[in-house]
Amino acid sequence: AKGGKGTVIDASVAGGDPDKDGDGDPNNDVNATTFSLEQQEKPAIGVALAVVSAQKQSNGSFNVTYKVTVKNFGNQILTGIQLTDNLAPVFPSPASFTVTGAPAVRSGSHLVANSAYNGVGIKSMLGAGSLLNVGEQDTVLVTVNVMPGTNQGPFYSSVLAEGTVASLSMTVTDLSNNGLDPKPEGSLTTPVRFDLPTALIGVAKSVGTPTSVSANVFDIPYTITLSNLGTTNLTNVQVTDDLSKAFAGAMIISEKVAITAESGLVPDPNYTGQGLITKMLSATASTLPAGASRNLTFMVRVDVSKAASLTFNNTAIATAMMSGTMVADTSTAGTNADPDNDLDPRNNSAPTPVTLNNLPTTPNLGLAMSVKDTVRQSAGSYKVTYQLIVKNYGTAKLTHVAISDTLAKVFSNANGATFSLVNAPTGSRNSQLKLNPAYNGDAAPQLVLGDSTSSLGVGVADTIRLVVLITTDGRGATYLNSAYGTAKAGTAVVRDISTNGLNPDRNANGNPTDSNESEATPLTLPQVNVTVFIPQGFSPNGDGINDRFVIRGAQSLKVGLEVFNRWGHVVYSSENYQNDWDGTANSGVRVGNNDQGLPAGTYFYIVKLSDGREFVRYMTINR
Repeated sequence: AKGGKGTVIDASVAGGDPDKDGDGDPNNDVNATTFSLEQQEKPAIGVALAVVSAQKQSNGSFNVTYKVTVKNFGNQILTGIQLTDNLAPVFPSPASFTVTGAPAVRSGSHLVANSAYNGVGIKSMLGAGSLLNVGEQDTVLVTVNVMPGTNQGPFYSSVLAEGTVASLSMTVTDLSNNGLDPKPEGSLTTPVRFDLPTALIGVAKSVGTPTSVSANVFDIPYTITLSNLGTTNLTNVQVTDDLSKAFAGAMIISEKVAITAESGLVPDPNYTGQGLITKMLSATASTLPAGASRNLTFMVRVDVSKAASLTFNNTAIATAMMSGTMVADTSTAGTNADPDNDLDPRNNSAPTPVTLNNLPTTPNLGLAMSVKDTVRQSAGSYKVTYQLIVKNYGTAKLTHVAISDTLAKVFSNANGATFSLVNAPTGSRNSQLKLNPAYNGDAAPQLVLGDSTSSLGVGVADTIRLVVLITTDGRGATYLNSAYGTAKAGTAVVRDISTNGLNPDRNANGNPTDSNESEATPLTLPQVNVTVFIPQGFSPNGDGINDRFVIRGAQSLKVGLEVFNRWGHVVYSSENYQNDWDGTANSGVRVGNNDQGLPAGTYFYIVKLSDGREFVRYMTINR
């Protein structure tokens, strides 16, 4: 938007408050607003394909039932819906197949089954008249009898979904995902195989973002995902995770590790992950139904001060029972126990790594200073807003945080500048920094008072705003300003000198005190032209002498001129005045003979210069 002296800009922040930190400056509050959109703002279709059963027949063949889930994700009705599945390349020789019966649609469905579908010559599952309303989701079941022969699989299949928007003469398509979620994003083939045991368990382990608790101490969150990839329910489910082996060289601080488990899994409250207590579940009470996936989540607190390496690898082992037979799997990294999508988790096992090398292990205070705004005042001075970012880059809470900025050394008689504070320093909402209300930038240079109540939490950044009125003697100059900070981390004292900008750690190495990160913040003020002359009157009578209202000394500036009569009406206006006014009105009601211009008398004018100066005075027209 445009306001006052120029254009103002802001990028949005998520939520309902443009100034979330309450510092009066919405420009330092920026992050994206996230949302999920089921119904997209354009025509779209999505499809998924899943194997819901594979029943062995007496002749050695299998009846495989596929479920197709299709949905209109767009904003237009889709007609001519078609689902295409070419089965010939799915089951190559020596395997053979036959589609048993027509595709099945539910009662009341807007989809029409194609009874002639055979997956070879006729590859379309649906007939004419099939449609999906906006947001509508529907399913189709197809059973295929497969004689695998010597090839037991896996066999991979995909479905192509199509729909037409008649009003736009537009066709949308999607290739199926594996499973029951028809989201348009991505595509993954759907496998089926016939050589796997009926009891099959898979396990995956993922790690979240570690958080620093104090110097060299971290909380590391883990999630273990158990999946029953077989066709029968599993009992006596157990997970073994030896944390002391994973964090060799480090010290696990937690005496007991609290586990949160999803339905059917019962955590062992005595689990420590060390010594002999490495089993996470009460096995006799834990079950996992066929086709189900369940999560275990827990947090490990470790002290790495004596560790030889800051990279740790962790592996979990899952076991379960089915009719007296044990099944087992070793975890793979991530959340998917079968990342190669071959239905057998046993051939996927990779340790889950966590690396703490990039996390800070020493306390650090960081400062960055920028010039947020510079506004020329009508009297020729400048109102300057400094913005100071203060951040804790260390692993422990900082106390006794003190920050000073001696403006008297920046603006002085030596460089022809003086300053005064417009108001006291202001900080972020809920800030724990103790600002100094008596700060004056000279005898009292401390912006933040470093007593025991002035603190900064781990990873916390605060913003301080300082508004200063600066007057110069007209010379152009660049003024360099730096802030100095100290704090305590326990008994250790940390320090930093501000760098120019908004990021105290410009090289992103976790240490804002590097020698190249103490650049002073420049403020450049232009040379002021103090010789602008505005006449007190002129005589537009055509005698060639003083016939124009001429403003001198503003040649390099844009000039705006408004002239008012004694009743306050605008009689002349120009946003880009060129010293060409001859006393003729170009606005408002004109009195007398316009050819002779405005009548003689006293007029009120406003002159605005592009450098911010403004002159409000009277002038006289003589004829």
